[in-house]
Amino acid sequence: MDKTCNITQADSAAAVHHLTQQTLAALVHRIASGDMSGVHIPLATPLFCDRGKGSHYHSRPELFLQVSGASRMRLTTGLVVCEAPGLLLIPRGVAHHESADSTTSPFCNLVFMHGPGYFSYHAGLPCGTSHGGITSIRIGGSCNAAHVYGSQLYGYLSEAADLVTAGHPVSHPVVQGLLLTHLGLLQVIVEQTAQRPRSAESALVSRCRRLVQEHLTDTRLSVQHLAGQLRCTPDYLSNRFHRDGGVRLTAHVNHERCHLARHLLRTTQWNIKEIAARCGYADPGYFSRVFSQLEGTNPREFRAAEVRRETGGGRKNESGGTR
Repeated sequence: MDKTCNITQADSAAAVHHLTQQTLAALVHRIASGDMSGVHIPLATPLFCDRGKGSHYHSRPELFLQVSGASRMRLTTGLVVCEAPGLLLIPRGVAHHESADSTTSPFCNLVFMHGPGYFSYHAGLPCGTSHGGITSIRIGGSCNAAHVYGSQLYGYLSEAADLVTAGHPVSHPVVQGLLLTHLGLLQVIVEQTAQRPRSAESALVSRCRRLVQEHLTDTRLSVQHLAGQLRCTPDYLSNRFHRDGGVRLTAHVNHERCHLARHLLRTTQWNIKEIAARCGYADPGYFSRVFSQLEGTNPREFRAAEVRRETGGGRKNESGGTR
């Protein structure tokens, strides 16, 4: 790949946006030609269980595009190494811990995090002292984009991961098609963002979003805890998040936790206390109150309604279809 955007400059949002355009164009071309080399969709068990120091899992799939160097992803089932130019899809619920390997070339990857109608992306860059070429990773420049596809966009990633979980190889034509559709849409949205620039989130808010995702299941997660991590006051962080993101930080945390709770209520037999704990709520009663406020029904009623919907002719998936 011809990276006219120097990796050492990937601390700026403009440079990351340009690098993302280049990376997506090259990857879409490669996958469209049938080349699935370097594409990784790992399996790991147990799901939604943090079993390693520094590990975390997400309520939605997370996408890594390796630009240079290699990502070393530690899972409960072992180590996955994604070398450049590569794609690594971490399915929702898979606990992972990432480190940078720059033994062969300078490390840089692009990380995409999705929500309903938006996604954010940033450069991952090496941080701290290298031990044999292995270092921790920090966030470089960050960007965000809105779109009209809702949850359908990250639904393609979930469907691809589900097919691999069911035993299909990454090279399966349907897996290839789902990834290509997702990446093609990302490419269009990123290009449209360049043509119609919108106000970007501050680096502080982008880092805050990342911390929320990484610590979503931690019962200590709060505005105060996040502010301490980001070295600012809680009031400043809350106001800046509201100004940039259009929603209160506490509401954002609860929304993300309840998104995860909905999935667990649909797909597991865990009781409400277990689900509350896996969503970061120490008090099941408080979890039920928050869930009821956001969903208009309590967790038990939500689960019962999902069971009725499934037995009554197919339940809706997160992309809006039925299965």
